[in-house]
Amino acid sequence: FDLHKLFQSHLSGYSKCLLNKLPARNAKLKESEEKLLCLIVNTADYCGTTCGGMEARMKKQVDPRFTEQVDFKNEHAEFESVIAQAMKTLVAALEAKMEPALSAMNRMPWGSWESVGDQSDYVNQIATYVSQSVPIYRSWLSNASHFRFFCDAFVLSFIPLLIQHIFKCRRISEAGVSQLLLDFTAIKTILVGLPTVEQIPPQAPPARYIKNVQKEMSKADLLLKVIMTSPESMVERYKTLIPQDAQKVDELTKIFELKGLTRNEAKPYLDSFSSVKQQVPSTPQPPAMAAASALSSQALDTTAQKAKEVGDKMKKFMGDVFAKRQDSPASKPP
Repeated sequence: FDLHKLFQSHLSGYSKCLLNKLPARNAKLKESEEKLLCLIVNTADYCGTTCGGMEARMKKQVDPRFTEQVDFKNEHAEFESVIAQAMKTLVAALEAKMEPALSAMNRMPWGSWESVGDQSDYVNQIATYVSQSVPIYRSWLSNASHFRFFCDAFVLSFIPLLIQHIFKCRRISEAGVSQLLLDFTAIKTILVGLPTVEQIPPQAPPARYIKNVQKEMSKADLLLKVIMTSPESMVERYKTLIPQDAQKVDELTKIFELKGLTRNEAKPYLDSFSSVKQQVPSTPQPPAMAAASALSSQALDTTAQKAKEVGDKMKKFMGDVFAKRQDSPASKPP
């Protein structure tokens, strides 16, 4: 029983040692620091698993009077906490790599955008960062479940960041919104392929994971569809597309700013939203609003058709990035 107490003390101390070795979160990390994170995850996973086996063996050998007191659950929880903190840091490290691409997105002249083309260069940058980093993380993490956790956590963190960067843009024209919808379709393709990027032999991502990506990306798509709407019908479109518990006056104010309206110009619409925000969304639209919505729907149909083409091109682009990486020995995982 005294040995059990000794193991508890040293295991707890070791978990704290691992926690102290974690690099700072939200910082750009060197490859060696990213590898250290993965090794810490592997070590904490091994120690946590060992706690359970050690507890079972000690309970068999200790005096029956102390059986119920042999317990490593706290120590196991401490190692699980180390894994969670390390994973959050790894997610933040990959997000930090995406920052130049997201900044490039904000600098684009969306307000004067005239026509929709292929996916933008910032999307290709995101694809490159994913292809260069994620397969290495997978090779360093010894437990596949931890890699799946990383993919899930990255999606839940990166997509809200992506939406935040929409609001960091200045004015966005209707053509600019159409281009963003196209770009975000390509980004969704990248994120869907995150768990299996460069995997040999190729495998399909888990259905649950795909569903989560689609659910989170739909929030960005709906926001862009609201921005595409004319000011006259924007309040009604916002109430219809955005879940009621997520509707905010501040957010709608920013959307009007993205449309190029001043606060004074947007005030009548915002007052209308505030006064009828509890109104049922299915209220019939006035003819002018219905016509504006129809025009937006036509634009969305055109964008959707082009988005499918972009999704196919993005899959080919990811494959080309992989092929180039294979041809470069210096870029292969250690």
